[in-house]
Amino acid sequence: MKTTVFLCIILLSSHWITASPTSRNDDAILSYSMLEKLPEFPGGDQAMNDWMEHNMVYPEKALKDGTEAILVVDFVVRSDGSICDAKVNYPDSREKMFVKEAVRLFESMPKWKPATSKGKTVNARFTKPVSFRIKNLKRDCNIVLRNPYMNWLNEPYKMSSVPKLPEYPGGSEAMYKWIADNTIYPAEAVKAKIEGKVIVEFVISETGSVEDPKIKKGVTASLDNEALRLIRSMPRWEPGYNRGNPVKTTFVVPVTFRLAKDR
Repeated sequence: MKTTVFLCIILLSSHWITASPTSRNDDAILSYSMLEKLPEFPGGDQAMNDWMEHNMVYPEKALKDGTEAILVVDFVVRSDGSICDAKVNYPDSREKMFVKEAVRLFESMPKWKPATSKGKTVNARFTKPVSFRIKNLKRDCNIVLRNPYMNWLNEPYKMSSVPKLPEYPGGSEAMYKWIADNTIYPAEAVKAKIEGKVIVEFVISETGSVEDPKIKKGVTASLDNEALRLIRSMPRWEPGYNRGNPVKTTFVVPVTFRLAKDR
């Protein structure tokens, strides 16, 4: 019996570059602001989606239970393009059954085009939300799944249920730049030298507006509030689409706070 499994890779919120080096050396992991070019899967995002779909082994228990999930995966793209140090951020009890497979997928990827800084290839940490979705199941699996395309209560669709995901105007790189340019690091966090990653969940409406941002995983009140302010003040997005129509879609973005090394 062959079960068709579909893996939807979230492109946006998806890439997030973190970490600041204490010195410029071959082992340093550079922050986004120090990169000239972001790392890239060979062939781009669609090629990565295809690779994931063909290489994924859906966890047996999740398949049997009809469970789907979105995980946020951190990983390092080394200067030679190889992947290391993949880990899942803040998995809840339902998501834990997907962690091992998510890490295996990332660490078994072909080499990426590495990030560059000052004309040289460098190490960079990336973050991608990854959605596990079961597309088709054989009837003799004795698994009953809700139809992901039904939306009786007009509630926002989950990322795993939308064939065409929302997109920030200009794409992922434009979003990173906008966040970097508009972040106001809270003074109390600077004074206390607090850093961290705030995971924000929000809704992209049918018209592309950002609505109802919530903290999924916070750091401190001041960093959480700044992350919410950033998300609320974003320009309109291209909305998600289902069956050719724009739909409300829940989205997740990790907002990373890193202090400059001279602070």
